[in-house]
Amino acid sequence: MFTDHNYNPHVIMEREEMKLPGGNTVDKLLALFLTVCGLIGTSGNFMAIKYFLSTRRRDLAAVLYLLSCICDFLLGLVQYPVVVALFLSRAPGMFNNLTFCSTWNVFFFLLQKVAIFVVMILSVSRTVAIVLPFYQVKRVPVLTAVLLYSVALIINDVIGATTMAKFYYLSVGSFCVLQPTTDEAKGGVTIMLALTVAIPSFITFLSFIVSVLHLTRLKAVASTQSNSKEASFTIAIFTGCFILCNLPYCLILVLENIRITANIPYPGPFLENEIMFWYAWPISSVVFIVLNSAINPILYYRRMAGFSKWCRKRTIFCTSTGKQKSGGTKKVPTIKLPHRDEAEFSSIDTVNVQPLAVQIPKH
Repeated sequence: MFTDHNYNPHVIMEREEMKLPGGNTVDKLLALFLTVCGLIGTSGNFMAIKYFLSTRRRDLAAVLYLLSCICDFLLGLVQYPVVVALFLSRAPGMFNNLTFCSTWNVFFFLLQKVAIFVVMILSVSRTVAIVLPFYQVKRVPVLTAVLLYSVALIINDVIGATTMAKFYYLSVGSFCVLQPTTDEAKGGVTIMLALTVAIPSFITFLSFIVSVLHLTRLKAVASTQSNSKEASFTIAIFTGCFILCNLPYCLILVLENIRITANIPYPGPFLENEIMFWYAWPISSVVFIVLNSAINPILYYRRMAGFSKWCRKRTIFCTSTGKQKSGGTKKVPTIKLPHRDEAEFSSIDTVNVQPLAVQIPKH
């Protein structure tokens, strides 16, 4: 690596002999894809935030969904400096300012860690309701834990960023990275990544597997229990999408920590391939995360009856009355969803964490 003196000292560009595969075309396609995902994610999650606030529901599932929407909305906004860097052929762009560079790194990855924790709590709470149907998950202690966890993350990341690390813009990632200044700081970063990314993701994965296995075996005996089962399926789908989109980031963190522990020079055996060298970090750390934030509001629309109806009422294509060409008015018929879809969509809106029961045969 060498410091390109056309930029500030914290900007590090990769060796010129490491050419971008496909030139800059792939970068521009990635930037365009991120732009589309960002527009879908920000607008969709903004609508979802307004919906959850308008319902005035404060049960555990509704609050956790609201927190997830807020994280996704902010992630969709914060990713645009990366889009600019990709459009500029990996030049730093907005990251050329060190203050902005360091602030962006702390804020983006802090949002990601909070989102991982929120999804873990949402998945585990539903799994508990399925496995232990007579146990009621209490809302206040869980939300207090989320708040304390978020505060602890903010304090840790801010202190670590200001006292034990330096920030650099690396063209290989198209975003700013944190570089610990001491061996102790490197060990601390590894431990914090394990606590805030690896372990919560592993717990979420186990919870997802347990939920799916139990849901395929349980049979609901009443309409409320049927809705509860549909709500559990919704959370399982939500969790599954989250796991798939965050799996590449977790894998590359594990491989990178193995390389650091073994004292192997960068890029090591895992990233020495040209394609992996240039695209592993931006795709795993940014593209998949933003993709997940765009998928979630689509999932809400498809699986939540209340949210889909609320959205349709606010679009120009679904008004209650319309003017005819002759000047009169005519009532536009309301679109009625099929019965099967009503059961799927209404589940998460009507129940929070209801016990599922297995039908006991009469003797």
